[in-house]
Amino acid sequence: MAHPFDLTDLQKNAWHYQVDYFQHELSSYQRGHLIFEFSIPRMGKRVDNVLILDGVVFVIEFKVGEGTYHRSDLDQVLDYALDLKNFHYGSRDVAVIPLLLATDAPPVENLITPFPDKV
Repeated sequence: MAHPFDLTDLQKNAWHYQVDYFQHELSSYQRGHLIFEFSIPRMGKRVDNVLILDGVVFVIEFKVGEGTYHRSDLDQVLDYALDLKNFHYGSRDVAVIPLLLATDAPPVENLITPFPDKV
């Protein structure tokens, strides 16, 4: 199969990690959609995962092997969420939640504070 991007071992390992993660974490859900490497229309950016669950769009960026949540990574996933909200027709009227998963970082408690546009 041809891919428009390079499939390095690092990328393949990240996908294996993500598949295992989602099989475990989403096993109790009967409905929803999970998209890998979603290209944001008109922006040329690719999000690791988009999860559509119960009418909410989760924009998920994995940092496999990373032990720290870096500000630049948080900005990256927020930027993806805003781009999806503004350039993807189906996301314009729903809540879009950006999530950063640094796989080796300690758990943190998050406070979800939506912007007026539901991001």
